[in-house]
Amino acid sequence: MDEKRQEGFFELLKNAYEMTAAAEQDISLKDIMRKLEGELSILFKPVN
Repeated sequence: MDEKRQEGFFELLKNAYEMTAAAEQDISLKDIMRKLEGELSILFKPVN
């Protein structure tokens, strides 16, 4: 996945998580994003 597409994918997921967080007031957006960033950093780790 090239960098521009990866950025678009991150943005799409971030928006989806923001909407979910807005619907579920009891879950902190920061907590959701921290978890998401951790999972995505593993998923998109560059392969050497």
